[in-house]
Amino acid sequence: MDDAAARNGPGPARPHSGPRLARLATAVLVLACGLLMYRALQTPRADEDRTVPLLLFRRAGPVYALPIDRQGPEDIAARKAAVRRLERNPYDTEALTTLAALAGQGGEGASQSKLVHQLSRITRRSTAGEVWLFQEGLQSGRYDQAIRSLDLLARRKAVGGSLLAFELSTVIDQPGARRALSTVLLQDPAWGPDLLRRLSQAAPPDSVDSLLIEMTRSGKLLDDALVEPALRRHVSGRDYPAARRLWTVIYSSGANRNRVHDGGFDGLAGPPPFNWQVATPGGGLSLWKPDPGDVPGFLTARHDLFGSSAPLISQLLFLPAGSYELAVKARSLSGQPHRRFRLDLSCFPGPRLVSSPLAMAPGAWRSTASRFVVPDRDCELQSIRVRPVTGERPQPVEIQLDEIVIQPTAGRPGVRAVRGVP
Repeated sequence: MDDAAARNGPGPARPHSGPRLARLATAVLVLACGLLMYRALQTPRADEDRTVPLLLFRRAGPVYALPIDRQGPEDIAARKAAVRRLERNPYDTEALTTLAALAGQGGEGASQSKLVHQLSRITRRSTAGEVWLFQEGLQSGRYDQAIRSLDLLARRKAVGGSLLAFELSTVIDQPGARRALSTVLLQDPAWGPDLLRRLSQAAPPDSVDSLLIEMTRSGKLLDDALVEPALRRHVSGRDYPAARRLWTVIYSSGANRNRVHDGGFDGLAGPPPFNWQVATPGGGLSLWKPDPGDVPGFLTARHDLFGSSAPLISQLLFLPAGSYELAVKARSLSGQPHRRFRLDLSCFPGPRLVSSPLAMAPGAWRSTASRFVVPDRDCELQSIRVRPVTGERPQPVEIQLDEIVIQPTAGRPGVRAVRGVP
C-alpha cells in the first residue's frame, strides 16, 4: 500500500474492468458480423427485386398474373439471384417462386411442376403456387389436389370466388371432380354457400344438381344456402320439372299427403322458394325458421298501418292438375278487426285460383277452407301467399297462422269458410 492509500484509508471496492471490456468487444464483433451479413444478403435480393418485381405462374385460363414477360439477360440475372438465395436457404419461398415462374416461361414443364410441389410442401400460403396446383389438378384429373388448393385459396380469400367457380364449371360434370368437391363442402367451410351460388350461375344446371345429389348421398342434411341457388336458377329459367326433381330427391319423404311444405310451421329443412319465405320490415325476404328455444307450431305475421299489400309469407308449390281442398287456421290479437288478411293461390305465373279472406278471432283458432282446380295447361307451378287487406284501420294488425294444408279431393270447386275450432 502506498502513502496516499495509507493516508486515505481502505476506500470503496472498484469493479473489475476485464469482464466489461470483454462483453463490449463481443457486442462490437456481433454488430460488425451482422452488418456484413446484411450487405451480403441485400445485394442479391436487390438484384432480384429489380429484375423480377412480380413473377407469378402463367397457365391456361383466367387465373394467372404475370404483368411483364421476362426474357433474355433479365431472366438470367433473376435465375442466378434465386439460386444464390437457395444455396443460403433451401426454404426460401420467394426464390422458389421465381425459379418456378421462369421455368414455366421457358417451357420447362417438368421442372416447374417439381418446383411448385416443393414450394407447396414448404408453405401452403403461396397464392401463385396454389393457383398453379389448382389448375394443374383440374387439367390433369387430379381433382383431390385441385380441391385442396381451392380450399386454401378460398379460406384466405386469395383469389376471387367467381374465378374459382368458372374454373370448376369446366370439370364439374366429371364424377371425380364432384366427389372431391362434395367431400370438402360436406365439412361446412365458410366459403361453401358463396361458391355454390357462383357455381350455380356458371356451370350447367344438371351438373350442379348432380353435385348436390352426390352430397345428399352422404346422409347429411344439406344447408339450405347450398341448395337455394340451384332451385332459383331452375325457376328463373322456367325449368320447373328440373326444380321439382331436385327438391324431391333432397327433401320430399313422400309420406305426408300435404302438398304444402312445412304447413305446420315446424321448422322443416328446405330453402325458399319451395319453403316459406317471409317479408321483413325492411322490405327484404327471409326464410322462416323458429328461433332457438321457441316452440314451433305456428307463425306470427304483423302488418303496420302504412305498409303495402305485398305478401307477408309465400311459397311455391308443385300441384299436378286436378281438384284440391285448401284449409288454414288463423287467430288474431284481442281487439283487432275481422278478416284483415287473405290467402291467395295462383298459377305461377298465371291466373289466380283462390282468393279467400281468412277468418280469425282473438285467442281462438278459426278455420278457412277453399276448393279449387289446377288446370291441365299453363300451371306447372303454383304460388301460395298470405297478404294483408289494406285500407283505413286504427292500429297495426297481427295474425298467427297454423296448419296450412292442401290435399287432393273430388268434386266441384267452391269456397267455404268454417267458423269455430275444428
